[in-house]
Amino acid sequence: MSDNENATQFEDPGSDYNPFAYSHAPSFTIQLINTANLWAKLKSSNVASKIEYILRCMDDVGLNLPIFLDLVSWGDPDYIANVKIRYERTALMVSEELPSILRRWHKPPRTLGSICALREFSFECMVQAVEDELETVQDIMQCPEDALSADGLTNLFIENIILKLSIPGFGGTPTLWAFLHRVTQTVKQRENNTYKTPELVCG
Repeated sequence: MSDNENATQFEDPGSDYNPFAYSHAPSFTIQLINTANLWAKLKSSNVASKIEYILRCMDDVGLNLPIFLDLVSWGDPDYIANVKIRYERTALMVSEELPSILRRWHKPPRTLGSICALREFSFECMVQAVEDELETVQDIMQCPEDALSADGLTNLFIENIILKLSIPGFGGTPTLWAFLHRVTQTVKQRENNTYKTPELVCG
């Protein structure tokens, strides 16, 4: 079966496709093992010459790194379903290397060109995550009609609200909670904290 025939088996994931959704699924084990094996082989070779060779091949076919990354990263419908491109793209998206690649892009050793773009992108991701979480806790955050009555105040358990908001899997806001914790505590405070729920501790 040709690549074109195989390609018809795949559909355009659409604008709302999340490539990270199933990044740890067992079906991606082959990509992870293959990457590990390739790393082992690279240790005994001249890696720089191989990278230069690939880049020169890109020059020969009229591509550079920005264009290549854009097209491989769902940049064109024709490349979404291609079997080889799809496999290599998945290998990158589920790889252990991806987080460190993004961190180095955010804080490269010399140039500062990518910092603004990645900070803007990170902010967009954070805002989207928090908005999605807040959508799930609307009922919890709404003030009951009898909230200020004696019964309402007596039945208001802060501990329960904190648990519902902070624990993943309960329709809470774990991303927002983790962010607030990070920006309201110093490194020393986080290291010294021995309480399971420090927000309940006074003083």
